Amino acid sequence: MDDSLAIGVKTWEKDQRYWWAKYMLHPLTLWALVIINTAGSIYGYYWYHRQLAETPWYWWPWVPDSPFSSTLFTVLLLLLLMGKNLPGVFLWANLSAMKYGIWAAIINISYWQISGHFTFENWMLTVSHLGMAAEGLLFLLILPYPRSRVLWVAVWFALNDGLDYLLNLHPYLFDQAQYRLAWTSVVSLSVLLLSMSWVLGKIQKQEILRLKNY
Repeated sequence: MDDSLAIGVKTWEKDQRYWWAKYMLHPLTLWALVIINTAGSIYGYYWYHRQLAETPWYWWPWVPDSPFSSTLFTVLLLLLLMGKNLPGVFLWANLSAMKYGIWAAIINISYWQISGHFTFENWMLTVSHLGMAAEGLLFLLILPYPRSRVLWVAVWFALNDGLDYLLNLHPYLFDQAQYRLAWTSVVSLSVLLLSMSWVLGKIQKQEILRLKNY
């Protein structure tokens, strides 16, 4: 494992509040999550196949937001298994998983309120995306990153949100009545998560320094 990553990770072992960190970073857990996220990504790209077929190929990277996020999270997991430390990628993956995990759950629950129907697919999408958001949050809390990386992710989020709702590359919605909720919620999540990670980055740095000297 990269020295800087090892230092950041091992410090959590000194604090009982982070007793779960060693289980999250155990190779068996990481490999299990690789399998789950890979399977979810494959299904996600298939779920987008009609929209991708109707979209020019050069816009494809910005269309399947959720499966791209789970693919990025899979890269994070593989980097951890290889002991590589890429804080910018880690932060990008964690925030993307949280953003689109929460957003997809909002859209599915909104459809339930609008239509009165909640199919097995809606249940599956809601639960799986909430799981994606949860894993992003757990790894965000224990993988250290410099706050400068938050600015990098902010650029990507701004570009992605702009293309989605200015060029209508956003994921197809269950009902057009969801359009306002879709763009307001995704922009709100971008602002909220970036702000949270900016504050968390400072707190995390202080915690690591405290635990190293403990």
